[in-house]
Amino acid sequence: MKLRWLPAIALLCGSTAWSQFGTGEISGVVADPSGAPIADAAVSLRNEATGQVKSYATDATGRYTGLDLLAGKYTVNVSRAGFKSYAQTGVVLVTSGRVAVNVTLALGEVTEKI
Repeated sequence: MKLRWLPAIALLCGSTAWSQFGTGEISGVVADPSGAPIADAAVSLRNEATGQVKSYATDATGRYTGLDLLAGKYTVNVSRAGFKSYAQTGVVLVTSGRVAVNVTLALGEVTEKI
């Protein structure tokens, strides 16, 4: 009788493990030219193969963290009012990997790209 719950438990545990399979993390710090952190910068991470975009905002220390991202190549876009926007393509994320993309935004208009 007690074993009839075993398949349900295995299914639940398996689905949790599966959701973490093949993922990694992209994180970094966004700063101005003097090295001061930029809070509330908009950071988007776009998977170049699927087109899926995940958006984040930097915290008070300028840090952002993109968790549970599928392995693959990413484009990192960062923008903040009063600064030129930033884009970096071809950021490679491997399974269980952690990639740091630290960004220094130059002063200027958001419409200008670095």
